[in-house]
Amino acid sequence: MVYKILDKMLGGIDGVGGLVKLFGLALVAAVGLAGAANFPYRDPQGAKETLEKTTELQQITITDSRAWLGGCSRGDVFKTKFNAVNKKGDKIEGIVCSGPFTGSMVRTTKIVPAT
Repeated sequence: MVYKILDKMLGGIDGVGGLVKLFGLALVAAVGLAGAANFPYRDPQGAKETLEKTTELQQITITDSRAWLGGCSRGDVFKTKFNAVNKKGDKIEGIVCSGPFTGSMVRTTKIVPAT
């Protein structure tokens, strides 16, 4: 069944030409999966610079986890999570969203008031 589907999609996969087509398809799939495994992408350096220049947050720490969700727009390729402390001592969790055709946007996702 898989053979028939691939044969139809690739316009024939018999012989050496067919093997080359299958190898090319496998290579494209592997590269796509490798890229998808790292998506969404992080920009720790850019996120920290954005936070330092545009906010009054202190003790900024970029977290390792990728932000799959978090309110970024479609054009935002880089989604970087952070933790910080504001002037009142509240703990802030957020995300810096940015992309090649958009500016950077800081979103606060959680505020834990200082006690």
